[in-house]
Amino acid sequence: MFHACSRSSRWWLPLLAAFVTLALPISAFSGGAGEAAVPAGSTIPGEKSLTAESQPAASSSEWFATATLEELMQVRITSAGRKEQPLSEVPAAVFVVSREDIRRSGAATVPEALRMVPGLHVAQIDASKWAISARGFSGRFANKMLVLIDGRTIYTNLYSAVNWDQNELMMEDIERIEVVRGPGATLWGVNAVNGVINIVTRSAEHTEGGLVSVRSGLTEPLDLGLRYGGRVGKNFHYRFFGKAYSRGPQLSSLPGDPGRAYDVWFGRHLAMRADWSVTDRDEVSMQASVHRSEGDQTFDIDFINRTPEATRLNTVGMSGGFGMLRWKRNISPKSEIALLSYFTHEKRNEFYGQAQFQAAEVDFQHRYRFAKRHDLLWGAGYRLYRDRIGGPNTQAGVLEPILVPATSNDSLYNTFIQDEIALVPSRLILTVGTKLQHNRYTGMEFQPNVRLLWAPTRATTMWSAVSRAARTPARRDLAVRAQFDAPAPAPMGSLIRLFGDPNIPSEHVLSYEAGVRRSFGPRFSVDAAAFLSKYTDLQRLVQLPPQLEFNPFLAVIFPFTITHGEKATYRGVEVATTWVPSSEWTFGANYSYVAADNYLHGFRPIKENLRSDPAHQWQLRTSWDVTPKLSLDAWGYYQSSLQFQRLPSHWRTDLRMAWKFSESAELNVLGQNLNNSKLLEYVSEDFVRSSYLRRNVRLNLVFNW
Repeated sequence: MFHACSRSSRWWLPLLAAFVTLALPISAFSGGAGEAAVPAGSTIPGEKSLTAESQPAASSSEWFATATLEELMQVRITSAGRKEQPLSEVPAAVFVVSREDIRRSGAATVPEALRMVPGLHVAQIDASKWAISARGFSGRFANKMLVLIDGRTIYTNLYSAVNWDQNELMMEDIERIEVVRGPGATLWGVNAVNGVINIVTRSAEHTEGGLVSVRSGLTEPLDLGLRYGGRVGKNFHYRFFGKAYSRGPQLSSLPGDPGRAYDVWFGRHLAMRADWSVTDRDEVSMQASVHRSEGDQTFDIDFINRTPEATRLNTVGMSGGFGMLRWKRNISPKSEIALLSYFTHEKRNEFYGQAQFQAAEVDFQHRYRFAKRHDLLWGAGYRLYRDRIGGPNTQAGVLEPILVPATSNDSLYNTFIQDEIALVPSRLILTVGTKLQHNRYTGMEFQPNVRLLWAPTRATTMWSAVSRAARTPARRDLAVRAQFDAPAPAPMGSLIRLFGDPNIPSEHVLSYEAGVRRSFGPRFSVDAAAFLSKYTDLQRLVQLPPQLEFNPFLAVIFPFTITHGEKATYRGVEVATTWVPSSEWTFGANYSYVAADNYLHGFRPIKENLRSDPAHQWQLRTSWDVTPKLSLDAWGYYQSSLQFQRLPSHWRTDLRMAWKFSESAELNVLGQNLNNSKLLEYVSEDFVRSSYLRRNVRLNLVFNW
């Protein structure tokens, strides 16, 4: 879907100018020494690194409770530069959701935790499905956000999107979630067009002992997690965990049906991780996981009009697992290498039929610091992806194979290089680099970027960037060939046909960004970013004129095809602020604005206001430690209307109260969507029918030893 707005909408320019003015080094507000700013949600790293400076030995929550803003600004992250670096030195729009943030949010899933990220649109579709994207192009199959777990890509090549319903994690094992808004393709490759989400799990060294987590609520009858970690000798640490969960039901969105939706979801997950310090120079990390889940969903054969007569009920099942090995070696104080390899296998039994996916990847990188002012990072990688789509699901109304050919083997080759040049050490840093990536459909993709960071004072960081990124075609875009049996008045039949385009090119974006981080004394900070992104060769779904056909009876054919050639210009502002009036009380306020001008085949603007993302979003948060054992948290989320989907603007309010009744146990109660008896957050762009979200109350007991 494409977004549009008036070209005269320029009210955000004064807002941007105001924030740039605030970034100027005004000594009256800098507190003398000038503590560095930190965006809401910063955390400390939970993993050891051969390249990092010494990190705090305390646990995340202990360190976070006593750290100053300046210390928080030195938190080291990896996603923006593919290396550990202080947040203050990152020339990109970055937000970090810490382990402490996750704990105090009461989030049971990663998408719930992502709600607090400025500029990220997070909407729940039904009990198990989500629409998540940054800077536009939201949807269940959002294909311009690259999602990683410990550096492992989890999107599927079938439609270049993430199946959030099969990537459940134990929330207590997440160290932090790093969200980079804006292109990250120079380091991470295709599909990192609008951003990168990297979920970093805790090192096994920091999870010794046992932990039990039990959640239960109106929309989660059971969420049980068990974990145990230990060590062998001094240098080998391990952990195992198991998780069983259920989600839903939510409320039906079928006209005239106020009852519960057909969207209950069940799952099981077993996993292990081991971290081994082989020598003083070498570290090895190993992970393995298996999962199985199944549930119900409601879908519409007529996904354009979504009439009740075209609604079907379907049971979905999926299973799979992965194995991953990561090795780091510190060659010298100036040189280090890292090697990552993994294999994944997934099965999904969807309404369109049975699908199998396998992926294997090897990724190498080398970092070398030379000539005092250069920090060079280069690497290469290879990814093999295989999928197979089974026969059509005639019970669900699918009458033809969903993809032709049914089996595909795809290879991706890539190499990248990036140099960080200290023009003025610790003050002015220029970063230049590019990635070359080859795929079988569109050949070689060239994805460069240039970034400049200026730190006039310790309290101020200003940056700008120009980047080019590509979203390569997915199998669905080229090879889809489906026919659906849609209801029609007798004696005529009605069929919906969907075709892909085997010659479709890659989508591209040229993005311009600028941002500033600024602290005003030790208690208030601002992080603001603005962007302008120009897209070309965007895809869209086109409905062709209806046809009459005898096959063998008279039927009306409604054909749809995927085409390209669209252009769009997106622009917006993202702001995150933090105010700490005391060590026991914290306030945070985030705001984001995004708008777009769309063009039909490059000739004229589309007059209709087609939106699948909210133009305005607010996130408000306060955390209060009433006593050392009792804490309160409150969140308010606002999103403006989704005009294409005819969804009005709305507020939702969440409240949490936690009681730590011993050093090893905590009980909390969380109320979600308290101000709405039911709420429709998003209408899925595919066949799945969305559900109304119920008001939810959840209890959570965590006990560790």
